[in-house]
Amino acid sequence: MAGIATRYVTENELNNEMSIEELSRHALALDILLTDKTKRDQARRRFKKGYNFSEKQVFALIPKQTAGRKKEGAVSNTPDTTQEIEPEEGTVNVCQISPKETIRDLAERIIRDNISEKE
Repeated sequence: MAGIATRYVTENELNNEMSIEELSRHALALDILLTDKTKRDQARRRFKKGYNFSEKQVFALIPKQTAGRKKEGAVSNTPDTTQEIEPEEGTVNVCQISPKETIRDLAERIIRDNISEKE
């Protein structure tokens, strides 16, 4: 939502003078944080109107997702059970996120884990 965008801009010191390449490095982290269409739309509006980012800059940060496209890494139909379940590859267990962990820390950790899995 707009609050996520505001916090992310503040923590990562984003500004409308940054290049498309610089901003696109943040797309994965924002994709993880903005979990649905409403949140992405609200964040886009905040970047445009609140921070004066251009249309190209906004879409470098939050690329359009076609309707019906399932977000990779999303856990669907999570069972209500207390037993240990092996997570599927590419999923994020939100219970493992520390409340003191900043959005930037979370995004960096996820990106670092994804890179180490590919190696």
